[in-house]
Order: sequence, then structure tokens, then C-alpha cells
Amino acid sequence: EITIEAAPDTVICMSPSVTEIVYALDAEEKLVGRADSCDYPEDALSIESVGTDNNPDVDAIASLEPDIVIASTLFSADAYGELVEQGITVVFINDANSIGGMFNTIKDVADIIGVHEDGEALVEELQTELDELWISAPNTEISVYYCRAYGEYGDYTAGNNTLVGNIITASGAINAASDVSGWIYSADELMEADPDYILIDEPNYDGFVSTEPYASLTAVREGR
Repeated sequence: EITIEAAPDTVICMSPSVTEIVYALDAEEKLVGRADSCDYPEDALSIESVGTDNNPDVDAIASLEPDIVIASTLFSADAYGELVEQGITVVFINDANSIGGMFNTIKDVADIIGVHEDGEALVEELQTELDELWISAPNTEISVYYCRAYGEYGDYTAGNNTLVGNIITASGAINAASDVSGWIYSADELMEADPDYILIDEPNYDGFVSTEPYASLTAVREGR
């Protein structure tokens, strides 16, 4: 249980999604620190980095004297304990696993940093956009697979109870991994699903399309 006495003037974000939300709320002037992975929007790179989201630099965080540190559940328990001992307030934000959950996260972040009305307005704006998309989204038989990771260390995708999976479904497509929950998948399951389209981040693209068995997928062979 955390009590926030007043709207914070200085905030450190140790979560990429929260950093993006802070910018969307036009409250980036409060940011004095970020995690290495907080790289969107690009302007966030000008904010001082204080370590990774799961291995923060406690001394660097303390030196910035933040009113609030907003962290993800990856945040080190040891770092949390050290910061609390120094009187620094740390708030944890859980990852949203649905679009509705994302809206709640936006409201929570807005309340934490003292811009409640801006949070309400942003959610209203996004909900209007989403409603318009839902109206126009066709119901299709197109299947889409989101590749979070692949290869010798395992295959990871967006299952039926994830935000990305929720977005795929909201677009009118079929989530190729809707038969699983969470993020763990397998190459065999992917080959059997043989999705129409594959979403993958650019750094992993070349390796994915040139590695078996992924290179044999219909979406890879046909450039989708």
C-alpha cells in the first residue's frame, strides 16, 4: 500500500510501456531517468538511463532524487528494498493483458504522476479510435502470428490472454496462437498453424526467414 502525498515533480520510469504512456500524457517534463529499454518515443533517449528494468543502478537512481520510481514486475527485489530504505517511493505497474487493461494502466499512471484529467481524456480519445476501428474491421479468416522470439532458446508468441493477442483479434484477424495462454510456443506448433501473416521485429527478420523450419512457412515463402 502506497500513499502519494502530492503530485511528483520528478519521475523515473523503469518500464518501456510506462515511459511511452508518460509521453502520451504530455508529462515528459517530469522524467529524470529511464531504463535502457525505454527507447520510444525517440525523445526518451535524451533522458538519463539508470540501468535495465530488471537490474537497475540503485546509486544512479538515488542520485537523481526522484519523487517516484515507476517499475515493472521485472524490477529487482533487492533494488526495491534498497530504494525504500533510502525513502524513495517505488510503484509497480503490472503488464496489461488486454486492451481494457491497457486503458486502466494509462489511468493508473496518470493518477500516480498527478495528471488525472489528462489520463481520462487520453483513454476517451483512444476508446473512440478503437470503436471506429472495430466498426470498420472485417471479420476475416486471415491468421496472424506474432513472433516475439524464436530459435534454440525457444519460441515465444502472444497467446490468447495477452495484449498483442487481443489486438490481433480486435483487428478482425485470427490469432494463430489463440490455442495457448501466455507466451510459450513451439516451432512444431507454429509449423502446424502455418499462419497467413507473421509479425516480427526488424532485427530478427533476416534470421527468421533464413532459418529452418521457419523458412518453410507459407507466410515466409510468399513474403508475408
